[in-house]
Amino acid sequence: MVRMTGPWIIKDPKSETSQRNIKIPQFVIDVIAEYLKTLKVVPERICGQFKPSSYSQHFKKLLDDNGLPHIRFHDLRHFCASTMMHHGVRDKIAAERLGHSQIQMTRQYQHSSSSMDDEASGVMEDIFAQRKRAGS
Repeated sequence: MVRMTGPWIIKDPKSETSQRNIKIPQFVIDVIAEYLKTLKVVPERICGQFKPSSYSQHFKKLLDDNGLPHIRFHDLRHFCASTMMHHGVRDKIAAERLGHSQIQMTRQYQHSSSSMDDEASGVMEDIFAQRKRAGS
């Protein structure tokens, strides 16, 4: 459903799984609470109606203000998916947290790292070492 409210277009999420609640770590809640204390505006208005590009613009400013390299706001979803995979979070749980109705989409967001490749190499080495000892 899409409806116009003044200059804004309001629409429902793409799918049922797009609208979700997720648990976040306490330290994130604490950081947000501290941030809200520094604001000179009413906190309820922070996440009001934005243009689609507003989040990206605010994120770019945050990176610039803190001397961090530029990444797209959307790259945080890929980072989250890859981090969950790296730390053994099951695909189904990662998909639910990311709002993906299909696990295949989550797998497209996940990227391997050299440490994960090193780990896979170690697993293969252990398997063949065990077989060699068993065959000796």
